[in-house]
Amino acid sequence: MWELSAATSNSCYFHGVILHGVIILIIGGFYMLKKSLRRLDLLKSNLKNIPERTFEFSSSSFRELVLTSSNISNIEPNAIKGLKAGSLWLNGNLLKGLDESAFRPILTEVGSLYLAGNPLSCGV
Repeated sequence: MWELSAATSNSCYFHGVILHGVIILIIGGFYMLKKSLRRLDLLKSNLKNIPERTFEFSSSSFRELVLTSSNISNIEPNAIKGLKAGSLWLNGNLLKGLDESAFRPILTEVGSLYLAGNPLSCGV
């Protein structure tokens, strides 16, 4: 977490992180993103579990969520919403199976889903 202040006479303090020049505020575990954001890259972020409503994108310009090599072993239903024909990168994680209740809504939205490098097996 970083404490940032604006470079004006009116200082504004908040907690968040800066990733590739985009300010992300973390409030209650949810990410609030700039509306014009097209790509969010959280490579090697050690997320492990993605709870419900973690990533909700309402902007029509958002196209790519990168969660590569983030030690993700579980994605809860409705954890990722609003990719609208975009790309979801989940390669290099620890996913053993694709829970239908979590992945069916994702598959109806995304254009590309990358899963290589996960220990996936059928019937899990």
